[in-house]
Amino acid sequence: MSEVSNHRHSFLPASWPFESSESAAAFTTVRLWNLKLPVLRAFHCSNGDWQFLNGDIADDDECLMVCLGCMFERDVSIGILGDLPPGWSASRISVGAAWESEPFDEE
Repeated sequence: MSEVSNHRHSFLPASWPFESSESAAAFTTVRLWNLKLPVLRAFHCSNGDWQFLNGDIADDDECLMVCLGCMFERDVSIGILGDLPPGWSASRISVGAAWESEPFDEE
């Protein structure tokens, strides 16, 4: 599992819902991060890394690595995915909608 440099977050440590550390790598897109788009798809890779997307990836989307703590701080609604097993993905149709999860093929 990849990690980024350790730094502070504003949430209380007791509210941390993930088994992975706050500094675990989380991948998203520059567009999602900069435009503050909602997370609608999440992947917990078999190596422990996380990916958070708004939906389908456009050809011009650039990957951005942030820490899992920053991703949670930005969107606490992903906290419900804290027990998503490695090798599984989750998606929802909109913010506030229920997450649906399933295994995914990483190839």
